[in-house]
Amino acid sequence: MSRLRSILTSEKTKVLFDQAIYSGNGFVSAIILARALQPADFGIYSGMLMLLMLGVSAGNALVIQPFQVSRHRFPGSDYTDFLLAFQVALVAILCGSLFLINQSRIIDISSWAPVVLPALMFAACFLLHDFFRKFFLAENRVTAAVWIDIIVTSVFLITLCIGWYRHTLDLQGAWTIAALSYFSGALAGLLLQRPVWKRYAQWSVYLRLHLAQGKWLLMTALLQWWSANIFILTSGILLGAEALGAFRLVQSLFGILSMLLQTYENYVVPQVSRLFQSSSEDSRRYLRDTGLKSLLAFGSLLIVIALFPEVMIRLLGGSAYMSYGYVVRGMALLYLIIFIGYPVRVAIRIHVMNREYFLGYVITFVAGMISFRYLLENFALWGVIIGLIMNQLILLTFWQYLLTKKSYVLWR
Repeated sequence: MSRLRSILTSEKTKVLFDQAIYSGNGFVSAIILARALQPADFGIYSGMLMLLMLGVSAGNALVIQPFQVSRHRFPGSDYTDFLLAFQVALVAILCGSLFLINQSRIIDISSWAPVVLPALMFAACFLLHDFFRKFFLAENRVTAAVWIDIIVTSVFLITLCIGWYRHTLDLQGAWTIAALSYFSGALAGLLLQRPVWKRYAQWSVYLRLHLAQGKWLLMTALLQWWSANIFILTSGILLGAEALGAFRLVQSLFGILSMLLQTYENYVVPQVSRLFQSSSEDSRRYLRDTGLKSLLAFGSLLIVIALFPEVMIRLLGGSAYMSYGYVVRGMALLYLIIFIGYPVRVAIRIHVMNREYFLGYVITFVAGMISFRYLLENFALWGVIIGLIMNQLILLTFWQYLLTKKSYVLWR
């Protein structure tokens, strides 16, 4: 009994619980909004979330990741106060940029006009909540991270369900509910942290450090975001918000599978790295064996999803999305390729080939920029899937070629 209690109260269990809350909130809220909103409005909402993920990537690169490796050098509270101020400045820049995009009509988002203010409020609160969540995890204050995620998830899902039940939920209401929900999480984080903001002497030192460390991380993060999302984001511009919403709805289903992939990577990488230090052959054998065993379970799940695409899309979004069942089948194929290639990704990591990792995304970014318009204009959402599969095959081929040069061949 004491053993079970120690497992349930361990920091690792709390981290997994927090991730489950965070991911579950995204999955369930996507289903509710897809059913409650018009498909085009859900597409606009999904497009905003994609842009916010770009903001999250920028915040991770410039704020959180440098903090993770520099915290031991600056133990004082003035450093953590600087982090919050820096994050607030980044949020202001992003929200200001979104406002200017809307005003200038660089992208035709005129349908956002009646809901610009709640959308920007949502963006600001979402990014601040994400900062506090990752800050507390980096500080090993896991309980604080769990609490702010519980607050956000509870407020968000309860209010969404009430609006859906009363048939009063529209795009403006969705923005407002999301803004209030994430504001509650950001406010809870602020109260838990309680910044002082009285000592500024070292802030210039901290800023130079974060910019020096973060500039390359930022470039990599932006490149990865564009490489992964260029086909999806442009589908909303070229094919319309409804197509974007349908694709993002299907992605929410496969987001659960992404958690399994991340769990696989988090478990396998330390094991393979340890074996690699003593025996290259043992590490290769371990990667092959675990990859094949996991593929049996993961592949079986993908086959079930691919056999019943209309059932899956109906369960997610209702009858309004029935015509997009083929996207489910295409995404199942994409994730099968991703999973088959995961041992290659792990092998690149244990060889610490960070430069080559970055170059792989440079190549896929260039390939995406060259091909996205042709694929989308000629194949619509199938073009998005083809483009994403193409990017994965390019990455895996490039990385496998580099591993072969090091005589580290996984599949013979």
